[in-house]
This record gives sequence, structure tokens and C-alpha cells, in this order.
Amino acid sequence: MLAMSIVKVRYRKRLRFFYVSLIVFSILFIMTLVFSLTIGSANIGVDGVFEWILYKIGIHALQPVNEGVLKIIELRFVRTLTAFIVGVMLGVSGVILQACSRNPLADPFILGLSSGALSFLALAMLISPALIYLRPIAIAIAFIGALIGFTITLALFEATGGTSTSLVLSGIAVSTLFGGLGLIFSYMVYARYKMHIVIYTLGCVSLTTKNDLMLMIVTLTIGIVLAILLSKPLNALIYGDEYAQQLGYNPRSVIRFGAILASFLTGTAVAFTGVIGFIGLIVPHIARFIVGHDHRFVIPASIFIGGLILCYADVLVRLIALTGLGEIPIGAITSIIGGPFLAYLIVKSLKA
Repeated sequence: MLAMSIVKVRYRKRLRFFYVSLIVFSILFIMTLVFSLTIGSANIGVDGVFEWILYKIGIHALQPVNEGVLKIIELRFVRTLTAFIVGVMLGVSGVILQACSRNPLADPFILGLSSGALSFLALAMLISPALIYLRPIAIAIAFIGALIGFTITLALFEATGGTSTSLVLSGIAVSTLFGGLGLIFSYMVYARYKMHIVIYTLGCVSLTTKNDLMLMIVTLTIGIVLAILLSKPLNALIYGDEYAQQLGYNPRSVIRFGAILASFLTGTAVAFTGVIGFIGLIVPHIARFIVGHDHRFVIPASIFIGGLILCYADVLVRLIALTGLGEIPIGAITSIIGGPFLAYLIVKSLKA
């Protein structure tokens, strides 16, 4: 009885801390949104952003800014929301992959999901370039590519001993293969149709339009709801197959569903912004550090952390562009951050 009471008290403390964390994350999101809307070549202050927000929600009866400034803010808003949504998709996908593989090094980019999605998408565009404008079809194609890439990685992983290192090496092999195919198909699309889609290999959040946002929000909502429903099975899975079976979960079914869901989220992200690496690696570790290992807490925390990280990466891209160097791909920023982080995790796992 005493042990149960202690467990309940600890859980309530964690639950209170989790709620406080969500409030802090929500405030950070609002601050990040406002800050992001001020960054760019056109000088728009915080006061102008607040006037635009008040106008949009109907408090201002008259348009507070001229038409040109209004369009600039709307473009920045679409870009910022795109970065946040894609960051959420990749972050939650990383949580699912790390839980299903029981490997802290798992990530959609490392395990071949992102490059698989890109190569299939580029091949489809080579066959019919109009597919880039048919977002639902593009999402379906990218999803299939991500799932096939992950399936091949798992097959190599099981054939090479099933260790943490073999998972990473298998993923790198598959990611390199599909990444090369994606580049070849992208250049062939340019040679045949004069369409610049090589940017998809490096990631860019400025490729979406206002019309894309609704589809992104719908797919994100579906993915998040399914991920939250999967949180309890993931909690059971990380303690081993026998423990999961004792709680009534089929480990193979949980892993398969997790693989499909991670592929869906990753494929959707790639269909809109191209390949953005390492978000799915970094986010779960930060979330677990803040709220613990319970996936009922980790997944909601990853929603905010993934979105915020990619938003600030995009802000950094725009700040660099202001220096006259041009707009670098956002995937380059995340790779600079994620590469050393991956090296740290590998060294840590080898020492353990």
C-alpha cells in the first residue's frame, strides 16, 4: 500500500509538471510565431504583427497595414506554420521509431524513411510532373517510399545481428542508396521539364502555399491522434515483448502500426518540404529529458519541441539571408546541429 501511495504521489507530481510544461511551451509557441513574422528583408515590427493579428481575428475593423505588407506577413505566417507542422511530424515520428526499435539512435532521416519518400516522389514527378501539385497523391507516394525504405532498413538490421550499431549502419546504407536515386531522378526531372526540385533533397519550408495548410493540418491531426493512442502500447513495448504481451499488446502489431504511422508522418513532411534531417533524432531526447520516459507525456512534449526547433532553424535561415549570402536550405542547419548530436549518442552508447 505504501509503495502504491508513493507511486501515485510521484505520478501526480509528474502530471503537474507536465501541465506546467505545456503552458510554457504554448507561451513559447506564441512568442516564436510573433518573432518569426518580424524576420525578413521587409522591416516589420512587433506592433505591425499584432495589428495584423487583431485585423485577422476581427478586432480591427479596418486594415491596419498596406496591401504589400499584409501579403508579406501572410507569406511569413504560412512559412512559419509550415516549419512548425513539419517539425511536429518529424519529432513525433522520431519518438515512435525510437520506441519501436528500442534504439535512441533511430530517426526518419537516418533509417532511410526520408530518402525513400524523396526518391519515390522524384520518380513519380519524372513520370508526371503534375503530381507535385496534387498534394494528396504526392503524400501517398511519399508514404509508400518511406515505408519501403524503412522495411529494407529493418531487413538489413535483422540480417546483420540486430544491434544498435547495425541499425544505424543499415539505415545509413539505405538512406545513401535512396538519397542517390532521389538526386538522379531530381536532375532528370530538371533536364526533361526544367523543374527545380533538387531543393527537395535539402529541405525548404517556403515551398508551401496557403492552400496547402489545411491539408497539412488535417494530416497532422490524424497522425497526432493515432500517436497519442499508441502511447500506452509504446510504454509497454520499451520494457520488452513479454511485458507488452502481459498487458495485452501484440508486440509485432504495435511495431507494424508504429512503422506505418512514422512512415505516414515522414512521407507527408517530405511531400511538402523535402528532406529535413535529424529533427526526429534530437526531439525525443529533449522531450524525455524534460518530461520523463512516459510516452503519454513524451509525445505531446515532442509536438511543441519539434515545431519550435524547426521554426527557429527557419528564423536562422532568414537571418543568414539578410547578410547577403542568400537563403540556405533548412536541412543544412538541422544537419549541422544533428550531426554532432548523433556522434555524441554513438559515443555514449559505445561506452555504456
